[in-house]
Amino acid sequence: MRLIGFSTGALTKDDFRAALGIMARKRVHAIELSALRQNELLPLLEELDRLELHRFEYITFHAPSVMDTEFESVAIEALNRVALRQWPIILQPDAMHVPAIGLTSETCFENYGQAQAYFVPDSARSRRTG
Repeated sequence: MRLIGFSTGALTKDDFRAALGIMARKRVHAIELSALRQNELLPLLEELDRLELHRFEYITFHAPSVMDTEFESVAIEALNRVALRQWPIILQPDAMHVPAIGLTSETCFENYGQAQAYFVPDSARSRRTG
């Protein structure tokens, strides 16, 4: 069976609980937990253990698409907590001002563009999503 899913951010901006409620009533087996804006990252992480995610066969986590320089170290620490769950992390390479550290083989890059030349480690270049 081919897995079809949605991003929580595409269904409901800033309200991942409402998006999960919508998907609970549908036959959706894949989900992207979206923290597309940096102010969404920590609240979503704080709730991960309490969310009903067992019904999903495939889960990805979308990191913020734009981050303030001061927030990057917080984001890297937070995303390392997501990486422990072995979920693919969707990251836009130009979202950060410094090269990301702690990237894993589960890191996926979207909107690759020109950022790849100075940002993406060679070991991760084959993990493109778009």
